[in-house]
Amino acid sequence: MKRIAVGTVALVFASMLFSCSPAEAAKAPDFCLKNMAGMTYCLNEFAGDVRVIVFWASWCENCKPLMTLLNNLYRMHWKGGLTVFGVNTDKSEGRSHTKAVVIELKLKYPQLLNPDQSVLKTYNPAMSLPYLVIVDRSGKIRYRKAGYSSSMEIEIRKLIEKLLNEPVM
Repeated sequence: MKRIAVGTVALVFASMLFSCSPAEAAKAPDFCLKNMAGMTYCLNEFAGDVRVIVFWASWCENCKPLMTLLNNLYRMHWKGGLTVFGVNTDKSEGRSHTKAVVIELKLKYPQLLNPDQSVLKTYNPAMSLPYLVIVDRSGKIRYRKAGYSSSMEIEIRKLIEKLLNEPVM
């Protein structure tokens, strides 16, 4: 019984690491979160855009290069329908650290607050950071990945450019 459970967990984890074809992709769960100024953003309000969600925390040094990459992609493609959300998972008392990272990295995309980590748990039950989700124009999850290494940069760029060129289905 343990072997089956371990095998199932390994398969689920492996499936979360790679991109999905449109036929295999699951619909992205909607969420609504506030930014640091109290403005509410909902994922489904940006239907028709390619949506990128990066879950991060101020203590996560490995999150910063991914967030910088996404900031560059956002600045290049926001007019073409790319929406990026940073979802910060720091507890409320760590808000000053959150703001410091946003300023340090000069992030231009919305930074949403998820101090209870409920949205992180929905998308990533293992709760590892950083965690990246890419949603196509039709609202299907096409990519999930825990962690970050510079070797992912080309893969992420190519996928986002590909999805921006796909029609809404």
